Amino acid sequence: MGRDDYVRVDTCDYSAGLAAIGHQVTVLTDSEQVVVLASGGEIVAQHARCWARHQTLT
Repeated sequence: MGRDDYVRVDTCDYSAGLAAIGHQVTVLTDSEQVVVLASGGEIVAQHARCWARHQTLT
C-alpha cells in the first residue's frame, strides 16, 4: 500500500482501510467484486466491482 488507503483496479480506486497503509496486501478480483487481503490472508476490504471508469469507491 502507498501513502493512502486505495488500491487501483483498472481505472477505479477502491479503499482498503487505513490499517492497510504501509503494508503489503493482495487484491483479488472477479466480474462481481474486489477483495483486499492483508498479508495474513484476512479480508480487510470488499467492494462490488465497478465497471465505470475513473471512480473512487469507499
